[in-house]
Amino acid sequence: MQSDMALIAVFSYLFSSFVVYHVVAEKNHTVVTEVNINCKCKAVSGLKNVNILWQPLAQKDSSILTNYRVLYELSLMTGQFQFGCTLNTTQHSLKKELQCSIIAKSFFPFQFRFIVEIRNSSGVFISSKKYCRLITNIQCTKPQNLTVKATGKRTLSVSWEPAPFMGDETPVLCYKIWYATAQAKTNESIEIGYKGDLQLFQAISDLYPYTEYTFFIQCSLADCSKGWGLCSGPVTGRTDEEAPTKAPEFKNWSVSNTESDKRDVTVMWKLPPKNTWNGVPKKFNIDIWQVSLDENGSTIPIPNSSRDLQIDDGIPATEATLPRLSRFMDYKIQISMCTAEGCGPTSVPLPFAGEKKPNERQIYDPSVESNFHWIVTGIVAGLVCLFLVFIVAVAVYRHRKNNQRRRNQASLQQRLQLGPVYGNMEDSSSSTRHSYEEIQLSPEPEENLRHAL
Repeated sequence: MQSDMALIAVFSYLFSSFVVYHVVAEKNHTVVTEVNINCKCKAVSGLKNVNILWQPLAQKDSSILTNYRVLYELSLMTGQFQFGCTLNTTQHSLKKELQCSIIAKSFFPFQFRFIVEIRNSSGVFISSKKYCRLITNIQCTKPQNLTVKATGKRTLSVSWEPAPFMGDETPVLCYKIWYATAQAKTNESIEIGYKGDLQLFQAISDLYPYTEYTFFIQCSLADCSKGWGLCSGPVTGRTDEEAPTKAPEFKNWSVSNTESDKRDVTVMWKLPPKNTWNGVPKKFNIDIWQVSLDENGSTIPIPNSSRDLQIDDGIPATEATLPRLSRFMDYKIQISMCTAEGCGPTSVPLPFAGEKKPNERQIYDPSVESNFHWIVTGIVAGLVCLFLVFIVAVAVYRHRKNNQRRRNQASLQQRLQLGPVYGNMEDSSSSTRHSYEEIQLSPEPEENLRHAL
């Protein structure tokens, strides 16, 4: 069996040599000379297009036109060469390396043979048969129609069409997907090897929410170790929105429009890092409630005092005004940020105290103080007047009593002077004693005066 195969191979070689010489020899039996030319091949578009490269043949006359032709055989068993490509040049225009491109009618095998034929005025020359092993230098072509779309939470699905011009290798090609965010310093990659069927899609999960990714894709031969071609892309895709993962942080607050028992409070906050928004902010929810101090000095919410405020203008906002809050009550507030998929966590509560309610008895009123002054002044003046009246009354009373006493004494003296000069002394003294007894002053006025004083 082996001897038969050897005979067939020898016969094929002789037959192919005969065909080549028959093709290149002219009818006048031009001598064909075999020369040693450095040749190589390189796949251009998969198994469809191959470039043949060689070094030009040196010649004395640089102006002589030289014609190069490339012949190739697809099947090593048949020995049938066919025309591939041609190139005309002169020595003046020669480069260090020449090439021409062969496009197959269907696809090239991984291995085939070729020869280079040179024709000029000096004769006909052919190179020895060269093997082109595409398996060692082929590059996969670009996959087609790469698309990316969101298909679930933090998941993007990538789909594509097969790389063209890869012949029988198409169903077993290996694909590699490269992806990264705009802020990433390195790319992530995932390989999709042959698993018994043609796979032209891949779901990539565990991505960041509401983040844009850029994708590329390339392919290689089935073993995923060689022949990696150029990348197709870029194509971008964005993951779906989610609720934010962080809350805003309050910075400060201020009071405005203070009335008798109401006030407007403006609060300012800092937005969380943008990579925690997980979407486009649609609104901010602010919860407000009144608090009081318990026995331990801790704040406790007052029942039925809570209210909420939604901020959906000027998104993303960084401040809001809370209108018509009690001027004398303490409050606490919290804030959360919301996307189309929901609201994130609430912030640390921000307390802001109310004013101390003034005591009505301590309120300074100039009119009240003035009235009080006049009242006190009137009372003091009245007491002084009463005292003066009393003093005057006492003085008048004493003056009258003194006058009455003097009149009584004067009357007594007059009576004494009108009595007999001579008389019984006993009668006189008796009469005098009787007279004194008659005119004795009553002690009542003096007693009354002492009581009054």
